[in-house]
Amino acid sequence: MLYLEFSHIQVLPETLFQLEVHDLSLIGNQLETISDYMGAQSNYYVLALSHNPLRSLPSTRRDGLSFDFLALECTKLEALPEWTDTSIGELTYLSGTPICEAATRGDGNTLVALERAKAVCDEEDPRGSGRYPIALMQPYRQP
Repeated sequence: MLYLEFSHIQVLPETLFQLEVHDLSLIGNQLETISDYMGAQSNYYVLALSHNPLRSLPSTRRDGLSFDFLALECTKLEALPEWTDTSIGELTYLSGTPICEAATRGDGNTLVALERAKAVCDEEDPRGSGRYPIALMQPYRQP
């Protein structure tokens, strides 16, 4: 597990994706893009990128790279790359995105893309606001 949440990160160093981390949360940063280079490992249980001004995902992915859960809520994504059709094991969370706004308007292409990517707009990631339990730790923080 590695949680780098609400840290104002704008660019991810490639070395981050060389770590054997299966649950990576980058929720609440300032990421607008993600590098095409994503990883030494082949599977992420969770990759959480929610609450970033993310405008795009890499157009291609490394062979064999997959995700069980991909959290992209409250980003600025307008489309999903084709690789999401075959790389998502369980679910992609997309509520609060332009993609879901298009689906709500009845855009047929968007609806098909959501189904292929196992994506949902009406269901929120239960830990989409942050995976690290800030509320539990707050009483132990020094003033």
